[in-house]
Amino acid sequence: MFMNCVRACTALLLALPAFSAVLVDFSSFTVGSYGAFPGNANSGSADPAFDGQLMTLGIDITGDENTSRLEVITGEPGEVLPIGGNYLAINTAGTDPGNPATVTIDFQRNGASWYAQGNTISLDVWDTNPTPSPRVILTAFDDLGNVAEVINFVPGSGDSGTVTFTTTSLISRIELLDNGGDGHVIDNLQYQLQNTGVPEPGSVALVGGGLLLAGLLRRRK
Repeated sequence: MFMNCVRACTALLLALPAFSAVLVDFSSFTVGSYGAFPGNANSGSADPAFDGQLMTLGIDITGDENTSRLEVITGEPGEVLPIGGNYLAINTAGTDPGNPATVTIDFQRNGASWYAQGNTISLDVWDTNPTPSPRVILTAFDDLGNVAEVINFVPGSGDSGTVTFTTTSLISRIELLDNGGDGHVIDNLQYQLQNTGVPEPGSVALVGGGLLLAGLLRRRK
């Protein structure tokens, strides 16, 4: 019986399910809430309403020193974009205006680093200018920090606005380099967080308790 329990608990640990697919379309985010970037009015810290909501969805989004805006908006002045509802605006004009800004999307859960299955990741990217080409360079990094896939986004040159990754690697983060130097917007980020074989503390406690109980039962016999 003891060995059966051990096998069952081991199988439970190995079979911890992958999390269901997530869609971040910013529709439930407060317009005007913003992410972390060094040049913002809050000393680089993210708006808790923004950061906390992303955390529950399994990601964190931050901008570098050349990011001047990382904000949920519902319209771009002077532009008509084919994205309905809210979306995330990424603008370039931070401490070094005109230089490309890099925004990083980190996959995590409950504040700890996790990974997304690469071929489950997609997002809508929009930029109104076709040059220079590419306008946005998207790079996915695997669980070891190595480059797993690079996608060049060129609006009006074969891209429909949706970028889909094909790598099967576990992805720790995605970097979006604004090569055009004047910003872009993203929306409808989809991904699936994966179990990497490192169970959460609650799962470890549950299985450990089962093993302890099995051991006590065996001693009583």
